[in-house]
Parts: sequence; C-alpha cells; structure tokens
Amino acid sequence: MKNFIAFLLFSFISFATYAQNFFTISGKIIDQDTKLPLQGASVFAENTTIGTATDAEGVFHLRLPNGGYSLAITFTGYQTETKRITGSDADNNNLVIDLKKKEKSLDEFVVKASYEVADGLAKYGDFFIDNFIGKTANARQCSIENKEALKFYYYKRKNLLKILATEPLRIVNNALGYTIKYELDSFIHEYNTGISLYSGYPLFKEMETSSLQQLEKWN
Repeated sequence: MKNFIAFLLFSFISFATYAQNFFTISGKIIDQDTKLPLQGASVFAENTTIGTATDAEGVFHLRLPNGGYSLAITFTGYQTETKRITGSDADNNNLVIDLKKKEKSLDEFVVKASYEVADGLAKYGDFFIDNFIGKTANARQCSIENKEALKFYYYKRKNLLKILATEPLRIVNNALGYTIKYELDSFIHEYNTGISLYSGYPLFKEMETSSLQQLEKWN
C-alpha cells in the first residue's frame, strides 16, 4: 500500500513538473479598422515547429515550452505583426492583436511595375537561392516549392535587386527533415557593396517518413 501511495505521489509530482514546463497562450486576431475577427490568420512562434491558425471567431490557442518567444501573426493582405511573449506574462490568455491592412497607392504600383524584371526567376532565381539558402551540401538538399511566388525588381540607379513574395515560401529541407513556411518580408542585394539582406518569419514543421534509415539520417 505504501509503495502504491508513493507511486501515486511520484506520478503527481512528475505530472505537475511536466505541466509547469509548458504554458498556454490564447487570444484573438482582428482587423485594426473594422475590429472584425480574421479567420485563417497564421500564429506561430518564430524558429519553432509550433503554430496554428485562427478559427471563425479569430481565436487561437498555442501550447509552448517555458521560455521566451517572438510570436508572429500573418494574414494575406495585412502587415505582419510580432509580439514578444514569455510564460510569466499575465495576459497570455487574453491577447487581442490588431492587424493593419497593407496600403498600396497607385504610384507604388506604377513604380513597382516599372522596375519589375519580366523574366526575373530565370535571371535571378539561382542567385536568390544561393544567397538565401546557401551553397553548402545541406543547402543543396533544400528546395523552394513555390518559386513562382517570387517577384524580382531591379533598380538600375542604385544597382540594387529587391525580391518580394506574393505568398509564404514553402521550403523543403531534405537534409534535416523539415519543411519551412517562410513569410518573406523582402530580400535586398546591393551590387555595389556585395551585401545581401533579408527579413522574414519562419515556421518549421518536421517531415514524416516510414524509413528508419531516413529517420536516423535526420536525427
């Protein structure tokens, strides 16, 4: 009997310790102007495999290991928002995050159209992949599934290449066993300095396989 009670006590302590290793956040994503909920917005912790999408009421729930995270919220046609969160934040279950619509003037459309490279993917696609993903052996096992989402703009006066994406990039990393949903803000290469800069928000997802050999390779 004592052993059984000791077992129950150990199990309870283990469960409590396990529960304390995680925290839950929940909230609602709304349009900044109308205050209406946004269904299907992506909410994820950057550089992790943890993410979700909002329901019809704009509500989301995430369970995260204890620590600090940069929470990214993305939705097509809206500006990406980020919020720093930790397990000790008091308002983790009452987050309300406004997303602002991307506003593009007619002048901006005209300017972009005038600088867009018609055959950009054929001309700059390999250059982008080499600088964005890399040239290592592992990098050569990575691929972008939706390269057609890339738009290329060349500014002759500044000798600058700018690359945008019309949707999140879907990257497959066969070397490490991950797929990556990457919200590319922009990629810029300055030819005069040789410097490339890019920013975005990655969400990782582990790939599945029935091959033990492949699993051992990924692990």
